Amino acid sequence: MAGCTTTTNLLQSKKVDYKAQAEASPPLDVPPDLTPVQTDERFAIPERDKNKGTTYSQYSKDQGTTTTTVVAGTGGVLPKLGNGVSIERDGAQRWLVVKATPEQVWPVLKEFWTSNGFELKVDNPQLGLMETDWTENRATIPQDFLKRVLSTVVNNLFSSPLRDKYRTRVERGTVSGTTEIFITHRGMEEVVSKDYTGTSWQMRPEDPEMENEYLKKLAVRFGTTPEQATTLVASTTPAAGAQPAAPAVQSNALATLVKQPDGDTVLSLNEPFDRAWRRVGLALDRSGFTVEDRDRAAGVYFVRYTDSDAPLKSKKKESFLSSLQFWKSEDKSKDTQTYRITITTISGKGSKVDVRDKAENQINPDTANKMLSLIYEQLH
Repeated sequence: MAGCTTTTNLLQSKKVDYKAQAEASPPLDVPPDLTPVQTDERFAIPERDKNKGTTYSQYSKDQGTTTTTVVAGTGGVLPKLGNGVSIERDGAQRWLVVKATPEQVWPVLKEFWTSNGFELKVDNPQLGLMETDWTENRATIPQDFLKRVLSTVVNNLFSSPLRDKYRTRVERGTVSGTTEIFITHRGMEEVVSKDYTGTSWQMRPEDPEMENEYLKKLAVRFGTTPEQATTLVASTTPAAGAQPAAPAVQSNALATLVKQPDGDTVLSLNEPFDRAWRRVGLALDRSGFTVEDRDRAAGVYFVRYTDSDAPLKSKKKESFLSSLQFWKSEDKSKDTQTYRITITTISGKGSKVDVRDKAENQINPDTANKMLSLIYEQLH
């Protein structure tokens, strides 16, 4: 039996464990003079064994649901996907493609993240953005005998020095009736000051392995088996030493920062518009920009540029409860503005990216250069 592997274990990676923080909230009490609202079973979260995952296809089978018809005006029911799930790759970037509309996918994504132990900080279906709050990764806590015993009594007695958050971006697929789902990771770690008088939270590099882990989990949630999900990710992993796919226009670099004669800075990409749009969108997610709106037809992302996600300032020794508030920054003076990041096609099938203010006026060259540099760093 030691050599056997169940399908449940295939995706139970020791790299991530956020569920310990997720606690079920008690139902709201209804006043005696009111009647509880009757819920629509179409939107009910599937009941499941706490030790097993539940795919929508399995849920439909258990419920005897075979239809995939969506009735206009009554909301969407996620179709039975079967083989309608794939993982696409462009260079180092991967994303999930499912045979369903964004409207059908959205409620499943919400249930997916909350069931994995996360609270949602951003839930914007109109913009197609969903983002979790910073969450402790308890898989990084060393599990010696004493800690295992104590954790059975008080689960949160020990804390992890790592925090993670995930941003999910949803776009309509290039094929009608499909949806593209992008997952990006950001991480923080708690470090001790040089004089050992306190600690501070600092950003750490994104982890593609954790992104792939959740792409696999999400593929399972949309109807594949764990084995199929693992195969999907493995099939999009470049072989060791393999070179990335050649860009649409041959060049020595994927992107170049170009200083214009007027002092303005633009980012030049050796990619056609479709690929440039996707790459810049992922770069914005990885860089921590807050995307307020987007207009793909015009090639514009409206972003809020702020240092709110910068490393938190060092703090002195403080109470245990105060130390839990790691997300609060003491600096409230940072100015936040909205900018237009525009992608346009240039000759030779390439694209360029520039930054303007909301009224399309030229901004401070240093600010433009800093913003484009942040994007540029995520394109390599």
